[in-house]
Amino acid sequence: MASDVASSGRNSLYITGEESIAQLKIRAERLGIVGERLVVLHASELEEILGYLAGSRPDFVVVDSIQT
Repeated sequence: MASDVASSGRNSLYITGEESIAQLKIRAERLGIVGERLVVLHASELEEILGYLAGSRPDFVVVDSIQT
């Protein structure tokens, strides 16, 4: 979904609290997901996430997982 939003010209942010950036890269390559407007952030601290959101102001955000 984040890739589709990014492909439409809007900025997407995928925040992962559990998987590493390397793991997500492998999955993205396997699924053929690419995009300049899709950014991945590895973070589990709310303050870090909110700070990043305030600075980048993406159009669409995925938080994986909310439990983390």
